Amino acid sequence: MEPQDDRRAMYAYFGILAAFKLFTLVAILIYMSSWHAVLFVVASHVLWITIGAVLVAGPATFWARLVRVRSRRRHLLAQEWHVEESHTAPH
Repeated sequence: MEPQDDRRAMYAYFGILAAFKLFTLVAILIYMSSWHAVLFVVASHVLWITIGAVLVAGPATFWARLVRVRSRRRHLLAQEWHVEESHTAPH
């Protein structure tokens, strides 16, 4: 097997695992819609919620910083060159 095949197998395995967990979560909440069911789901998925939060935190932090830096750059350019803000799409 090639390394790319191994990687695809890994993604398929974890994708199926995550889809099954999501399906189970939705099924529990649909058929047992109470606060006890919600607490049970949260308690039994703490590890998954933590892993998801860690995986989303990196790109979200990068995106937020990128937006701040671009805004700051636009502000500094406008101050230095007295440029009006353009509403056209960048090239």
